[in-house]
Amino acid sequence: MRRASGAVGLKEAVREHQNRQHLSPQQLEQLLAMQGVALERRRTPRRGLMSAVAGVVLAFAVGWLAVWSQLPPGPPVTELIADEVARNHLKREPMEVTTGDLPALRSYFRQLDFRPVDSDLLAAADTRLVGGRYCSLQGHIAAQLHFMTAAGDPGTLYQARYDPEVFGVLPRPARGEAPATVEARGVAVTIWVERGVVFAMAGAGP
Repeated sequence: MRRASGAVGLKEAVREHQNRQHLSPQQLEQLLAMQGVALERRRTPRRGLMSAVAGVVLAFAVGWLAVWSQLPPGPPVTELIADEVARNHLKREPMEVTTGDLPALRSYFRQLDFRPVDSDLLAAADTRLVGGRYCSLQGHIAAQLHFMTAAGDPGTLYQARYDPEVFGVLPRPARGEAPATVEARGVAVTIWVERGVVFAMAGAGP
């Protein structure tokens, strides 16, 4: 009998110990609720920081747009082209190829994304090609052709592939539009589009 009584007492002690180690459903819900509050408290500062950063970025964007809208418009593209052509015309960099033959010039300018062409507008002009060199016009590869006038004065003729997104709207003599002539650095620069090519000439007029 003592053994049986001792065995019963041991089982009760084990059950009591297990009951102490396990949480009741209510205690478990309370613990989970406390953990949720703690997690929410941890997330709140991050959300606040993100909101503050978003506010700063939005304020900067609004301020930049306000300043940009009040900036004066930039110079017309014809003025930019004329200034670039006049500057290089006055420098008179040495030619890379010396020939007055257009087919020979085309063979030299193989790296261009277009072919140098004859100009109908210049067909009657008393000028003579003497050579050329690679150059750029508004950041795009171009051919800088050198020529001489009948009076012996040097001239410069730029040719570049016409891209309206780069050069904007330029006059086209084939449509009856007169070339644009812009004074830059004391040099008259004539600009037009012909056969899909931009022409910009300094030192003589068409």
